[in-house]
Amino acid sequence: YTNIDLSGYTLAAGGFLIFAANITTFNSTFSAGSATVADATGGNNGPAGSNGDDNLAIVTEASGQTFDDGDANTYDIVDIFGVVGEDGSGTWHEFEDGRAERVSTATSASGATASSSDWNCWSDSDVYLAGTSQGSANAISTTTAYTSNGFDPGAWDGYRSVSISGDGGFRMMSSPVAGQIYSDLLSELWTQGMTSADVTSGDANVWTYDGSSWSALDDITGSGSGASLTAGQGFLVYVYADTDNDGDDDLPVTLSVSGTENSSSATVPSSGSIADEAWELAGNPYAQTIDWDDVTQNAVTTSCYVYDDAKSGGAGYISWNGSTGSLTDGLIAPFQGFWAQGDGGTGSITIETADKSSSSGTFYKTMTDSTGSMSFSISSGNYSDKAFVSFMTDGAEGMDNADAYKLLPMSPSERIVGIS
Repeated sequence: YTNIDLSGYTLAAGGFLIFAANITTFNSTFSAGSATVADATGGNNGPAGSNGDDNLAIVTEASGQTFDDGDANTYDIVDIFGVVGEDGSGTWHEFEDGRAERVSTATSASGATASSSDWNCWSDSDVYLAGTSQGSANAISTTTAYTSNGFDPGAWDGYRSVSISGDGGFRMMSSPVAGQIYSDLLSELWTQGMTSADVTSGDANVWTYDGSSWSALDDITGSGSGASLTAGQGFLVYVYADTDNDGDDDLPVTLSVSGTENSSSATVPSSGSIADEAWELAGNPYAQTIDWDDVTQNAVTTSCYVYDDAKSGGAGYISWNGSTGSLTDGLIAPFQGFWAQGDGGTGSITIETADKSSSSGTFYKTMTDSTGSMSFSISSGNYSDKAFVSFMTDGAEGMDNADAYKLLPMSPSERIVGIS
């Protein structure tokens, strides 16, 4: 056992602290950006040395004990990677010549037992995506492994994944990587009716929206004539629960995308503008949650709309108008598409890196004295819905900028709708 004393380090939210087995070699090989690089003495035989099959843990001194890395009774495991006593070679926690990274959904320490569903691992021979078995055998093609393929120790790649769960149905999506990414991102789902899809026959199940009409994609190839996605652009996909057409349901599945995350602002639409009362299908252009309230909104309503296929009471839209709504605090998750509506002509939204939220869950804001809200919950049998009422000094009779429409689901079905 070898250890690194962490008591002398502080780490800002979203920051990186890198321990190098040999800091001279590290600095001559990599550019770690703004990450802090510490020299962990001992070289390959020291605490930062690993051949990619070792277990790593963060521990704290046990109550009433003096820490001794050779005595497990003197410390408590806070977080761990790998399985204690197990050589990682050929398992989900092998990262030889590659990388192991926590996924974005794993926001809490694991304690003494690690889970493969919390990690993406790339090695020199294989790839293990969170919660999956060994199998892609394309580690060399990923941008995460090896310096020659863009490995960046100062950037977190493992968060570029999203879990698709629940039942089959529509999903409004986006991507933190722009370009010809459809084939890569949707490779774990069933696609049809397009070049490079699982089958080219049948109706296409991926669509884009140009501000007035839907267009089905006809080619999702990752190069050549394949369709490209612009940063901040949303798209629609119909998810089949049977992702490999073998007669059974395969959800949940984890989608991931390779490449460099968008690092600059995204203006939507990228060309032209949103006409008065027209709709634009936008999307989160980053791999981190964004806050709709921080997004620059030019000649658009203050409301945004996210489609929730698994919404309580039946599939449909949840919304946020800057003050209230069922889209909690206006937080838009990575890979999430959403609607914005023009208000006044020549509209647009600009999403900047500063709009990223430090929270991916619920947090509480202070309500100012000039605003307030209430909601009505309506239920009938298995169906339920909510309607929201806002109070603010600039409210107006009739439809005003803070009002949100009650949008119908993508698919026709029985539903209860509450309107106030």
